[in-house]
Amino acid sequence: MSAANVADVTQVHKLLHGREDTISGDSGYTGADKREELQDCEAAFFIAAKRSVLQAIGNKRERAREQRWEHFKASVRAK
Repeated sequence: MSAANVADVTQVHKLLHGREDTISGDSGYTGADKREELQDCEAAFFIAAKRSVLQAIGNKRERAREQRWEHFKASVRAK
C-alpha cells in the first residue's frame, strides 16, 4: 500500500517477484517498461494506452485496430 500522492508506475518493481512472463496494467502504469529499475525484466508488458492517445489517431481503420487491441488487453487483465 502506498500513499495516494505516489504514482502507480513508481511502485511496479515492488509488485514483481521476478518470475513473471507477462505484466498487465491499466494506463496508470504507462511507461513502466522504460523505468530504470525494470530494465532487466524480460517479461512482456501489456499496459493500457491512455484514452487521449487512441483519440489522437486520425485514421479510422488504425484507431479501430488499436481499440480492439486495447479491448483484448483489458479482457486479459479482467481475468
